[in-house]
Amino acid sequence: MSEKAPDRVCIGRITRPHGLRGEVRAWIEVDDPETLAALHHIEVDGVRYRLLDVRVQKNAFLLSLADVTTREEAQGLAGREIWIDPRQLPPLPAGEYYQFEVVGLPVYLAETMAYVGEVTGILATPAHDVYVIQGQGVEYLVPAIAQVIVSIEPEHKRLVITAAGLATANGAY
Repeated sequence: MSEKAPDRVCIGRITRPHGLRGEVRAWIEVDDPETLAALHHIEVDGVRYRLLDVRVQKNAFLLSLADVTTREEAQGLAGREIWIDPRQLPPLPAGEYYQFEVVGLPVYLAETMAYVGEVTGILATPAHDVYVIQGQGVEYLVPAIAQVIVSIEPEHKRLVITAAGLATANGAY
């Protein structure tokens, strides 16, 4: 992670209760369940909850939270965003980044260092992620592959790409 990480990041949303004992089903933007299991606390609506257990069922995470022990309490959290302190996240191997470190970065062309726009989202595809870049009234879709991404530098607040990977949302450049 970069040295200047945000204080909190949204990692998902509680979708509904699961069972009768206060467990909640959640959609979470985490690829690896072990990353989520490494968290000690989450925050929902400004209330901090100790994370007791994390399980995966089908395409969702099931979370057990301290002080949420009934289905009714769990129902009260449905639809709410899940926030965390990113300092709880385990460090990633060199060259890998959490999404919150990439979204918001200004993007520049390697060939000229001309400003292209800002990363506004990341689309997951079966082959690789695609960065959505908004710039000067145009939306670009940039494949997150080594042939296109020259460098990701959260510490310098920039992402550098080659012009070869630049395509607008309608396929033109």
